[in-house]
Amino acid sequence: MKYYHIYLIIFILSSSLVFSLNLYDNNVSNVVNLNPKNFGDQIIQNRSKNIISIVHFYKLDDSKSRGFKLTFEKFAEENDGMFKVAAINCKEFADICEKQEVREFPSFKVYPPLPAPVFIYEVYII
Repeated sequence: MKYYHIYLIIFILSSSLVFSLNLYDNNVSNVVNLNPKNFGDQIIQNRSKNIISIVHFYKLDDSKSRGFKLTFEKFAEENDGMFKVAAINCKEFADICEKQEVREFPSFKVYPPLPAPVFIYEVYII
């Protein structure tokens, strides 16, 4: 019985860590973490409000995706108020990424004000 409680505690702790992992920490970063509940409000609806959004589509287990973290956070900090800078974990929220036609990681998409079309921002590693 004693070991049952230990296993239960470990399971609960590991489950909460798995479900809450994002590349960006909302407490210290200007990058907004997106999910199915806020993607429409934060990105799609902002286009009609003349707000430019830049979204980092990533997979947490992809080293190239993680490699852009510091650069994207610096960009978000330097451009605070000019752009909505956000990111979404495509491993966790694959439906949104598929709907946005993201197939390669990392990907960066710019959502300009309407009627301009959404476009991919090409990033090259030197």
